[in-house]
Amino acid sequence: MNLQELAAKVSAAHPAAPQTLVTQLLRTTLKTLRGEIESAGEGPLNINGLGVFRVKNVETEKDGQKSIVRRTTFVIPAARAVAEKSADADVAASPVAASSTRSSRK
Repeated sequence: MNLQELAAKVSAAHPAAPQTLVTQLLRTTLKTLRGEIESAGEGPLNINGLGVFRVKNVETEKDGQKSIVRRTTFVIPAARAVAEKSADADVAASPVAASSTRSSRK
């Protein structure tokens, strides 16, 4: 997904906001987030409402030369994953889903 696609989705959710303003806000937000991640020390960087960025310096070897590489991974909060699984279970247990299941068994 590129910035314009993301801005289009945000604009669709907030049609009163001008597209150019949405794009500027997203660009500033992502630039700020990137700066925070790049300046973070080794360890977890928790961004409330988004997740955790885990920063780790890893020793690698290429052509006999050892070097330190900075690796950053993003971890979605467990609560969000649990909520998504719960929502999937609710859909499966809904009366509509149950009635369609019963009719297919006949």
